[in-house]
Amino acid sequence: MAEDVVEPVVAPEHCGIPAPTGEDPGDDRRHPRVGDADGGIRRLARVGERSKEVEHRADTEAGAWDNVPARIALARAITQAILERVPTTPGMHALDYGAGTGLITLGIQPHVGSIAAADSSPGMLAQIEGKIAASGLAGVRTLLLDLEREPPPGDQFGLIVSAMTMHHIENVPSIVAALTGMLRPGGWLAVADLDPDDGEFHEDPTGVYHKGFERAGMAGLFVTCGLEDVTCETAHTLEKPAKGKGLREFTVFLVAGRKPG
Repeated sequence: MAEDVVEPVVAPEHCGIPAPTGEDPGDDRRHPRVGDADGGIRRLARVGERSKEVEHRADTEAGAWDNVPARIALARAITQAILERVPTTPGMHALDYGAGTGLITLGIQPHVGSIAAADSSPGMLAQIEGKIAASGLAGVRTLLLDLEREPPPGDQFGLIVSAMTMHHIENVPSIVAALTGMLRPGGWLAVADLDPDDGEFHEDPTGVYHKGFERAGMAGLFVTCGLEDVTCETAHTLEKPAKGKGLREFTVFLVAGRKPG
C-alpha cells in the first residue's frame, strides 16, 4: 500500500472537515457546553433526532448486514491495513468505534489482549454478542456508545479504530478529539473512510453527513488533535453501481496516528 507521511502543519483549523451544517467553522458554539442553553440544547436535540434515525435504520439492517460479500471484503481489507500499519501487542486494550456487526472487531481480536466493540445501535451489538456466544471468544465485549450524545467512558485504550463511521457523524472534529482523548499515552488511532465520492456511494443518503473526505483534511485533523507519526494510505478499492452511471470505482483510505508518550 502506498503511504503518505503527513508533515506537521501550522494551525490547520478544521483541516477541510466541514463543521455541522449551517454553522460557522470558526464558531466554537458548535460544541454544546453547560450554560449554552440557547444554542447548545437545540444542537443536542437535532443531533439526537438524527442519531436515532440512523440507529433505527442500523437496527433494522443488522440481521442481514453480513450477507453482502463486498462488506466482508471491505472489512477484511481495512483490518489488514490497520494490522500492517499499527504495532499491536498481546496486552493491548483496543476499541472499535462504530463497530457495526463486529467484522473488524473480530479481525483485530486475535492480535490484542482485549477489544471493546462500541456502537450506537443495539441491533448491531446484538449481532456481535451472538457471534461471541457462538464462538466462545474471550476478550471481546460490547459497549453501547454514541459520542455525539454522551461523554467518553473512563477507559483508556492502546488502539482505537473506526471504519466507515465518520461520514455518518455530523461533527467529525469533536469525535476525533474525543477518541484521541480516550487513548493512553503511546496509543494509536486509526480511521478508515471514503475518499470524496460525490455522494454516489450510498443509494440512500439517510444519516450520511459527508460525501467522503479529503485525505489531507483528515490527516491534518489528527495533527491538530496532537497525534504524531501520522500516515495516510489506500486501504481498499471497490466497485459498485453509482446513481445512473453504472459501475464506479470508490477508494477507502486509512489514516493512523500515535498519541505522544
